[in-house]
Amino acid sequence: MTYQKFNFLFDIYEMGRYTLKQNWEILKTYFQSVESSTQTIKNLRGKFGRKEMPSTQFVKRSICEAINL
Repeated sequence: MTYQKFNFLFDIYEMGRYTLKQNWEILKTYFQSVESSTQTIKNLRGKFGRKEMPSTQFVKRSICEAINL
């Protein structure tokens, strides 16, 4: 399995993992964090907990999809 295919499947898994409210929280936190995915992850740590944290790549992809809507 290629890296891109694995990456795509992981993103699909991760997208289904969060509720609409959680996805909204990720987007809101991203824009409040001066559009930094790394800072977004740090700010979400208290809200999601260590095991429920989205990946940095998921945050970046979610933002790209939201902007392109």
